[in-house]
Amino acid sequence: MLTREQIEVAKKDTNHPVVKVFLNMQEEIKEFMWDYRKIKDNQEAQKYVTNNINPFAKKLNQLEEFSLEPLDIVSIWSRINQDFEGKIYVGYNLAATIPATYGTRGITSQSWKEVVPFVAKNKKIPEEILKDKQNQIYFWKRIKNVKENVKELDYFLFGTRERNFELFNKAYKEGDKEAEKKIEEMIAWEEEHKDEILGKIHENFGNGFSLLFLKMPDHIKKEVFS
Repeated sequence: MLTREQIEVAKKDTNHPVVKVFLNMQEEIKEFMWDYRKIKDNQEAQKYVTNNINPFAKKLNQLEEFSLEPLDIVSIWSRINQDFEGKIYVGYNLAATIPATYGTRGITSQSWKEVVPFVAKNKKIPEEILKDKQNQIYFWKRIKNVKENVKELDYFLFGTRERNFELFNKAYKEGDKEAEKKIEEMIAWEEEHKDEILGKIHENFGNGFSLLFLKMPDHIKKEVFS
């Protein structure tokens, strides 16, 4: 299990290639945020991000191979939270775009070259590449790796890698005392392990990263995720 000390060190680490992309685009980020701050309507904010995130997606797409382990994600999201002032729609978008970037590193096929900008713009995988079984399996295996790494961060926050909804049903619908006790222990754990950046990661990936899975073919679910 990750420790609080490891997480705090990771927040300050600026050596990851994705972090360096944002550090090298401070002027572009300032311009992006200047207009974003003026937007009050949520739908307009979503449109603004969709229409203006492309320069960042293109720079990310130029990266060579990089890691996306749990502490890497902490370092990256600490930078994103600082640079983009915690704006949720930026976080949602990058929670799809950055894993898609990681997923496509190592794929040389020309048809995959523009997957990252496409994901940033459309928040989904292009349907035409779903015909490329070999590269698609490679991509989804790497996405699965990201999913597992996010679960490790969730474990620090919640004391579990999976949310047990059956437990809540037993406690609140059936009055199961043992289930109630376990939930009380979970609540105490969460209180002790609160963390702003990990909370952002949980929310952003829950709303952005999850969109990548919407077009996943059934055979990929069986072959990669079963």
